Amino acid sequence: RNLLRRQIIPVLQSRWPNAAQTLARSASHFQEAQAVLDDVAADDLARCTLARRQNVLWDLGAVSQAALLQLSLPRRLNVLRFWVDSKGLQIPPERALRELVRQLESAGQQSSPRLTVGAAEFRCYRDGLFLIPGALEDRPVPRETQLWEGTAVEVRGPDIAVRATSAGTSGMRASLFEEGTVELRWGRGAQTVQPLGRGPHRRSLRKLLQETSVPPWERERIPLIFIDGRFAVMPRIVVDESCSAATGEAGIEILLDDLREARWK
Repeated sequence: RNLLRRQIIPVLQSRWPNAAQTLARSASHFQEAQAVLDDVAADDLARCTLARRQNVLWDLGAVSQAALLQLSLPRRLNVLRFWVDSKGLQIPPERALRELVRQLESAGQQSSPRLTVGAAEFRCYRDGLFLIPGALEDRPVPRETQLWEGTAVEVRGPDIAVRATSAGTSGMRASLFEEGTVELRWGRGAQTVQPLGRGPHRRSLRKLLQETSVPPWERERIPLIFIDGRFAVMPRIVVDESCSAATGEAGIEILLDDLREARWK
């Protein structure tokens, strides 16, 4: 700034006396143009926002790929820049945003492009383009089992806090914490489940997750609750009928708090 004020601006003013006024006017025009672009982007983002999604954990929002691709290319790029900037993230290079849009155009809902945006990342699932927070630290999701007594516990890797709260006479049967060994596990296997009120047949947990449209990157962070070695609960998704609170029995709900959310608070 000192160089501009002491050397460059005096030279400009000596040759072009109205330079300061012209530059100020141009700067004002640029600000007005940017305000218009931001207004358009805000409207486009509202129209493109994914209406229905089954997130269990926290994220920075999602837009419909189909709605986004209905916009002209300049407006697609504009809304992506606005979205990223509104979350306090550094706007990616123009080339990276164009490549992201190109991959969305070429593959549609079958595409899986990813773009890192500072401490977050663009990810795709079905019609959604999600902006999801990155991990708090470089630590993998645990693969070993973890005994749990129902008290609040924070687990790094998946970056979640798991806790149990009273659910009246619904949810998981509260007495199971006294009757059996409760474990937290991660990783999808060949678990089957008999959802409460869905008939006598057991169903594949993998199939159930696909039906509920929970994004894959969330599934790997959500723990599975086992009672005496048998799958019982996937929080916010399903409780096996054999572990559900019956009429008159105390029930508990298992809650998940996303530790990554605090980064943006």
